[in-house]
Amino acid sequence: MAFEDRLQDRLKQRTLANEIRIVRTAYSATPLQSVPYESRYCDGKDPKYAVTYFADSLTTAFAEVLVRGRYSVRFGSGGVYERTRSIRFTEINSRSVVVANSSAHARMTLVDLTGPGLAYLGLHTDLSRAGSHTRGRRFSRFIYENYSDVDGFIWESRHTIGECICIFDRAIHKAESSSVTPLLKHPDLPSVLSTLSFSISAPP
Repeated sequence: MAFEDRLQDRLKQRTLANEIRIVRTAYSATPLQSVPYESRYCDGKDPKYAVTYFADSLTTAFAEVLVRGRYSVRFGSGGVYERTRSIRFTEINSRSVVVANSSAHARMTLVDLTGPGLAYLGLHTDLSRAGSHTRGRRFSRFIYENYSDVDGFIWESRHTIGECICIFDRAIHKAESSSVTPLLKHPDLPSVLSTLSFSISAPP
C-alpha cells in the first residue's frame, strides 16, 4: 500500500472538546492566534506558515510547554545529576490557561500519529518523540503544502503519553476559546505540580 493510501487511512475527523493550551498572558486577548515560531511542527522561518498547539489535559500542556527536556536526570560515575525540580515563579505567573472547543458544526481533518500511526505510515519516531524537531518540521510542512484538506495532527506527548493536537493556521478559525485563566490561579495547578514532581520557586 502506497503512502498516499496509508495516509488516508490515518485521517481522523474530530472536534475540539475542552482542549488545553498554555499561552503567555500578554497574548491572552488572542489566545488561539497562530504565529510562526520554532517548535515541533514549525520552523518559524515562513511568516505565512504557523501552527497552534493543544493538549488533552493541563498536565500534558504543562509538561510540553514548561518542562520539556530541561530537567532530565543524568547518570555518571559520580552518581545522579539533576537540576532542582523547581520552576521559576515568573514562568508560571506570566502564563495563562486557555480552554478551546470547536466552532459551531466545525470538524477538523487530522493525521492520527498516535498508537501504531507512525509505524503504519512508515514515519520515524523522532516526529513525535525526539528532542530534535527536524523531522517533525519537515513532515508538517510537506503535509501542509501537499494536502490542503488536512488541518493538522494528533500525536502522543513524549512526557505524559497524553494526546496533543497541532492545528495549521489555515484551520484555526474552526476553533474558539471558551475561557482564559491565569496559570497561577488555576485550581488544577497543585495537582499538576504533584503529578510531575515539581515546585514553584519563591516570588522575586
